[in-house]
Amino acid sequence: MTPLSHEPRIRSGARVLFALVNLRSGGHRCARYVLRKLIDTLGADRVWVLFEGKNMEHHRTELECFLRKQAPDYVIVAGGDGTISFVVDVIKRLQNQNLLSPHRGVIAPFPLGTGNDFSITLGFGSGFARWIVLGERRFQRLMRDYETATVTNVDRWSLHVTTTMARHPNGLAHNHVFNNYFSIGFDAAVANGLNRFRGRYPHLFTTRPVIKLWYAVFAVKALFTEKKIGSSILLEVDGHRVPVPASAKSVAVCNMLTYAGGAVAWNGTAVDHYAKPCVCDGRVEIVCFYGIWHLALVRLGWCYGKKLGQGSTVCIETDCHSFQVDGEEVLNRAGATGKCTVRIAHLSTSQCLAVPPRSETNAFVLLLAPAVVGLAIIVILYLTPVS
Repeated sequence: MTPLSHEPRIRSGARVLFALVNLRSGGHRCARYVLRKLIDTLGADRVWVLFEGKNMEHHRTELECFLRKQAPDYVIVAGGDGTISFVVDVIKRLQNQNLLSPHRGVIAPFPLGTGNDFSITLGFGSGFARWIVLGERRFQRLMRDYETATVTNVDRWSLHVTTTMARHPNGLAHNHVFNNYFSIGFDAAVANGLNRFRGRYPHLFTTRPVIKLWYAVFAVKALFTEKKIGSSILLEVDGHRVPVPASAKSVAVCNMLTYAGGAVAWNGTAVDHYAKPCVCDGRVEIVCFYGIWHLALVRLGWCYGKKLGQGSTVCIETDCHSFQVDGEEVLNRAGATGKCTVRIAHLSTSQCLAVPPRSETNAFVLLLAPAVVGLAIIVILYLTPVS
């Protein structure tokens, strides 16, 4: 990992540590196990369960009240990239209103989601499993990491999407903030389809490995449904037009050092005119992928994404494809046949804990790859007419 601009190590004696847990992240059993462990470690009064009933605005208001009352120095966020993005947004809003000190609410990622690229980049790992004794060991290691972690700044980015459709000729505006990435194309379609399916059938997503297998199913579907989008995209980086390969099926704007659950999409060791990426340099990296197989090979570490550019402002004009921000759907493209303009700019920074990364086994990825191949073969055989 690229060295982060660390500040002095946190002092345990002065720490006020709280935890926020999203029980919808990852598998339900694992999330509840983590909730119990955090309550046992920190006490029930220092653990808050996110997204229990009611609507999103109510969740935001309740969390704001909780953070204002407790004013924690450090906040463990047990969830995925979307959960962390939500919590950071709430904390920054309180800080901007002078309702929370700028030095409080430092984020400590607990990787409980599916991708966990925020946690991977900051050194806290790609996921959490409670298998036999592994859960206890992993939990205790994370607790020790929080004790020895340093504080770093992480860039936040504003995303403004303007859509023009037949139903809305004057255009519709969507504003978002992201910490990790924004993407257009097949990978966004896979993530969005999986999230909608998961919302309808939550009982089918009991563990993280099961979620990964469902992701493989939707990825195979994307082989036959998603098309090349490169020729329909106009890309500008820092005001300069950048060509996009016509055969590209996805374009991603990345702030983190990994993408799609640990894929190192940007070759930071290559000798070229680009600067080495960092989460606090005020720049994002733009890459494209040529299909699900390309992304799978990147995920296995066998190749990289195609570099398109690096800068502090990005403008994308394109047809209305599938979009995602930090794993969450930007807009539902059902019936969308118009044009979209996406503008990305540096917004602010947030404070987070970080530790030197540890090497993790990629065994599950190696198990997942044959599953994807097998599913693809089955679908191809099913669709091929018998002569």
